[in-house]
Amino acid sequence: MQSLFPFVVVSGDATVPYLSRTSPFLLLAILTVASSMDPQLRHQIDQEFRRILSAKVIMDGQKSLDYLQGLLIYIAWYPLHSRPKNNQTFMYINVAISLAVDLGLHNENPSTDGFTAARQEGLVANGCFTQEARRAYLGAYYVSSALSMGFQKPNHLQYRNLMDAQGEFLLQDEHQTDVIALVTIQRIIERISIYHREKEIDPNDVNRLVNAEISVQIFYNELEQWQLSTPDETRNIPMVGLAERFAGITIYSHQVGFLKHPYRDHIDNISKAALQSPSHLTACLDACKRFFEYLLALPESLYLSFGTTQWALMVHSTLVLSRLTFLLASTMGWDADTTRANVPMVMYLDALCYRFQALSGTSPRDGTPRNPDPLYVFKMVLESVKRSYEKRVANIMPKSISVEKGNAREMARGHCPVLDPTLKPYFTDFQVESENGGWGDMTAMGSIPLNGADWSRTVGTPESLGSYESMGSYGSLGTMPTVGGSPLLYHDLWATMTCSWAAEEPGFNGTL
Repeated sequence: MQSLFPFVVVSGDATVPYLSRTSPFLLLAILTVASSMDPQLRHQIDQEFRRILSAKVIMDGQKSLDYLQGLLIYIAWYPLHSRPKNNQTFMYINVAISLAVDLGLHNENPSTDGFTAARQEGLVANGCFTQEARRAYLGAYYVSSALSMGFQKPNHLQYRNLMDAQGEFLLQDEHQTDVIALVTIQRIIERISIYHREKEIDPNDVNRLVNAEISVQIFYNELEQWQLSTPDETRNIPMVGLAERFAGITIYSHQVGFLKHPYRDHIDNISKAALQSPSHLTACLDACKRFFEYLLALPESLYLSFGTTQWALMVHSTLVLSRLTFLLASTMGWDADTTRANVPMVMYLDALCYRFQALSGTSPRDGTPRNPDPLYVFKMVLESVKRSYEKRVANIMPKSISVEKGNAREMARGHCPVLDPTLKPYFTDFQVESENGGWGDMTAMGSIPLNGADWSRTVGTPESLGSYESMGSYGSLGTMPTVGGSPLLYHDLWATMTCSWAAEEPGFNGTL
């Protein structure tokens, strides 16, 4: 998983006791995202993660690199499939940005005035920010930029020249090339998005096509220069390869307006002008093909580790290819069969669905499975997209298509899978079976202990044991409470992690 988000690095020989002692919040985040294929376990640890985040960072105002790194890991694998209409990603991103600023990472050097309550462990060494801190700062920019553009939200951590300096510092370590590559590509993608977002569209501008070609060539040359200056070893890293190919898509898709919001209003204004540039449409198609062919060539096991940014790239590429299909058909005068032959979107969707079902631990069996894992949910989403797409493609007829608000006239319009009523059961909170045999929402019913055991009846609750501070605060280990001389265990994962069982191990002296 670390290869997909290299902004937080954990030593290969670090153990759970060591992380529990030095970076407990990061460990909690790792446990949370590592349990994604077990919905019940994920829900339980996720509840604990958010509780600790609220209590320690929001209420107590604690600040440390540990909290920033843990939050970045959580955002990088945020469960977008769970209640997508109540997406909280940006709330967490804003907290991460605030932490980065409070830690002083937006400055070139650490503050020496002592006017800060931030913990310095792992943050500063020899009067300079550590590599871990610099990576975390770049990681905050990366997730903020990538997800903000994807969901049409403002990016509250703008790119600054300081980030170039941080990157140059990291380049002193030959193992940091993936970090620099991802940030550089994301910056190119962001600049393309900003340019087209701020540009006013005038369909009557006689120089529009010339200006469009110039902007395409500028960004294409910038991407090409990066490709020539980057070693193949770095470009072959899966996450870098996906980002590189998606950047190629954005050069043309933004130019045509496929990623504008709202798309239908935008395409209604420029459709005639866009259709006069078929070379941009065919170039966009080639870029989409390169993306999906690379995606399908990746080892299937890698899909199990996909995070938020990887899913976002896949979603946006699917969206672009779908919208591109009908503009191409209209421009080229294709019928339904010719469209299917030239745009292999159904083949891509079928291949991805097959892979996701094979990797998923959820079996369809009878009816709708309860609490499916992320791969199964995404498979259902792609099947919904495929049904809508095939229905519209079947209605394509040559020389009779005109584009109206981004859709071929008299066709069934495409829909967002989130609005598909058949998928509603997959976008709910974790479901548990009640005593009467029905199913309920975990949020409404309250949390249940792991493995269905009501531990509080036998081993107590955190409230009955006093405050967390009495059990050991962050950075110092307390003593595990006992009953009759035996350690008292309960379902408070954070308090358990930060107690004396995580004593320093003599065999490990590594750093994060």
